[in-house]
Amino acid sequence: LKPSNSSRDLLRTARCCHRLDKPTGGIVICGKTREAVQDICQSFQNGLFQKKYQALVQGRLEGKGVITTPLKSRSARTEYRATRFFTRGELKQVWGEEAYSALDSGATLVDLWPKTGRTHQLRRHMKAIGHPLVGDYRYGGKVVNVDIDFYLWAVELILPEIFLNNKFYSKGGMQFRIEPPSPFIQPTKPPDDRSSA
Repeated sequence: LKPSNSSRDLLRTARCCHRLDKPTGGIVICGKTREAVQDICQSFQNGLFQKKYQALVQGRLEGKGVITTPLKSRSARTEYRATRFFTRGELKQVWGEEAYSALDSGATLVDLWPKTGRTHQLRRHMKAIGHPLVGDYRYGGKVVNVDIDFYLWAVELILPEIFLNNKFYSKGGMQFRIEPPSPFIQPTKPPDDRSSA
């Protein structure tokens, strides 16, 4: 981040310029000045940010594709690419017998690129093609771990070089990327306090 040029429109605290669903983790962009917040929000509204998410979905999903199922009578578009399939056995090793029983078709790690911004778009689109997010009971996902809602992470935001308000907002473009945690987060167990003596 660069220091603000002027303190006259400096905000007391940084302000979020977009939101994620409550159980979704990942990147959130904030602005430190009113002008920055306005410009970033405008960039989101104009679809200038390229967003990438990662999700764990039920069943075996292969290859890549585009989902264009309308949501509440509005057009919506999501691109996806399957990256790794997990067998029932692999899921059982991490989450136990409950996952083995619930996820009889395994699970797939998927990269998702929403091209529109509809409410719960990624979750609803994955359900529409028969692969709801693991644990997303609202949209048909089977709950396998009561300590985790579902696995959906905003892993990348790219803002190409753009010109706003008669100035370059991001000369050369901006890219934000994080490495998401493993989809197999286990609740921590208390240490075994049995003595070996």
